[in-house]
Amino acid sequence: QPDALFMDEPFSALDVLTAENLRQEVLKLWSSEQRSIKSVLMVTHNIEEAVEMADRVVVLGSHPGHLIANVRVDLPRPRDRHSAAFEAMVDKLYAILTGQATQPAQPAHKAEAPKLSASSANVPAMDETNLQTAEPLEKIKGRPLPNATPGGLAGLLDVVAEHPDGIDLADLASDLSFEVDDLFPLVDAGTLLHVIVVRDGHVQITEAGDAWHQADILRAKQVFASLAMEHVPLVRNIEHALRHASGGHLRGELMLDLLHARYSDEDAHQQFAIAVEWGRYGELFDYDADDDLLTLDEANKGA
Repeated sequence: QPDALFMDEPFSALDVLTAENLRQEVLKLWSSEQRSIKSVLMVTHNIEEAVEMADRVVVLGSHPGHLIANVRVDLPRPRDRHSAAFEAMVDKLYAILTGQATQPAQPAHKAEAPKLSASSANVPAMDETNLQTAEPLEKIKGRPLPNATPGGLAGLLDVVAEHPDGIDLADLASDLSFEVDDLFPLVDAGTLLHVIVVRDGHVQITEAGDAWHQADILRAKQVFASLAMEHVPLVRNIEHALRHASGGHLRGELMLDLLHARYSDEDAHQQFAIAVEWGRYGELFDYDADDDLLTLDEANKGA
């Protein structure tokens, strides 16, 4: 007969059907007239899960830990995931998570996916007009590269391009049979490269994105290379370093050592791997893992 339940991502490792069944079980416990439970606190990265279950959602940031937002969810229960009100709340939380909500700016923190604390506790919420957020992502220079591939991003553009007036993120996730938060890396990569814009959870392709989408294979690589050089400091720095290096090559370990100044060992390796993948796709540079050598791509020499 507990007074409270504390759950840390309780459904994240389950298949979709089992997770939904267990969500409903928790909601039944919460709504029962005979319940002893007065509060439920649940940590989740899944926006739709938070909106489906919570009376309020607390968005947390990191480095250092800080409160970004505290939002009441006043939707009637049981909640319909396909209703306009549900999708509007998902879009609102997405805008807060990505720093696009219109709120007072605070000093920027290292970009990291904030966590959601989905709470059903009967605690007064803060006034939403006083919410705090980190600086908008597009203004943060040298932010970590999203874990997204050029091919995956091109596929996302294929879908978004079918909607000239844009598409809500919740609808996009539904069309692809994924959760909204599964799209974060691709959407983050798209906004980083300026091939899509996201406003209040509404995704729309840009002129640069349409140019990439419409191009043939060779031209698509050139467009991507241009966008990466313009908007991605790590890719640009590697390319410039190779262009000025004696012999036209550098050891990958050198770049990893430089990345270690900002990232953990695991994150440094991930950032390097993503940069190499993006550089290869754009035919800017290549990497031989056996010899640990970065070299300019033949198509880029003398450019």
